[in-house]
Amino acid sequence: MRTLGFLVLACLTLAASAQQLYPPYGLQVSESELRFMSGIHSLAVNLELGRGEPADYRRAAETYRKSAVLGFPLSQNNLARLYEMGLGVPRDPVVAHLWYLLAAASGDSELVANRDRSARKLLPDQIANAENLAKTLTQHLPAPSR
Repeated sequence: MRTLGFLVLACLTLAASAQQLYPPYGLQVSESELRFMSGIHSLAVNLELGRGEPADYRRAAETYRKSAVLGFPLSQNNLARLYEMGLGVPRDPVVAHLWYLLAAASGDSELVANRDRSARKLLPDQIANAENLAKTLTQHLPAPSR
C-alpha cells in the first residue's frame, strides 16, 4: 500500500507542473505539446527496448510516467504493462489496471481491450481500488492554462 501512496504522490507532483492535458480528459493541447509528449513516449520506448543503449526498464517506467500523467494514452498503456509484468517497477496488478483504465478512456479499441484483459485477472475489490485511484488521480490533474 505504501508503494501505491508513493505512486499517486509522484504522479500528482508531475501533474502539478503540467500546463494542459491530452484528451480523453476533454481538454485540448497544442500540436507542439502533443509532439513533446510523443517525444517523451518515444524516449521511453527506446529505453525499454534498448535502442542505442542497454534496455533500462526502471528509466523507461520513469519516462513513461512523465507523459502518462499528462494524459498520453500510449504511455499510460505501456506503463501499465510494466507494472503488470514487474519490469522496472514492482509488479502490481492494481496499479497496472489504474493505468490501463486511464489509457482506455481514449476510446482506442486496443487500449480498451488491454483494460478488459487486465480486469479479467483481478478480483472485484482490486478493480474497485484501481477505479478509485484513477478517479483520485484525474481529479488532481491540473486544469488547462487559458
